Amino acid sequence: DTDKGRLHASTTLLDFIAASMIEGAGDGAIGPVLLEPQLDAVGDASRHSTEEILTRLETMQRGLDALVREQQRDEEEREESLFAKQIECFLQDAEPEHAKNTQHAQDVELSFYNFCEYVGEKSTSPEDSFGALWSMVQSFDAACLRMHRHSVACK
Repeated sequence: DTDKGRLHASTTLLDFIAASMIEGAGDGAIGPVLLEPQLDAVGDASRHSTEEILTRLETMQRGLDALVREQQRDEEEREESLFAKQIECFLQDAEPEHAKNTQHAQDVELSFYNFCEYVGEKSTSPEDSFGALWSMVQSFDAACLRMHRHSVACK
């Protein structure tokens, strides 16, 4: 029986799960269901540390603070230069955007640690957890492709 042959070709738990998914999809399936394209943000998240993101936000804040000081100095000297007006226009958009991004980064970090607590996992860094998840996604996709090739060969 070719169905049993597909499942017997599995060598790992992921292979077995992938083969079972292929079995469940039936002959009308277009191909293997891959997680990587659907979860590519996890791969991106695994390459950036929270510390790196917060450091970049702090650097941006120092730059914004320097612009505010420059703007205040220009106002004190009563210079209505084009540069001062450009700084003012830039800051009107940049300061709220930076505050929003900083708050979002803090919310994401808190949500991650709350999630770890909810599922009973120890709180590792998000990049470590996303890295582990991304490795599992890649391993699963490799198993799906392997089992799909095997199922096509058995037909």
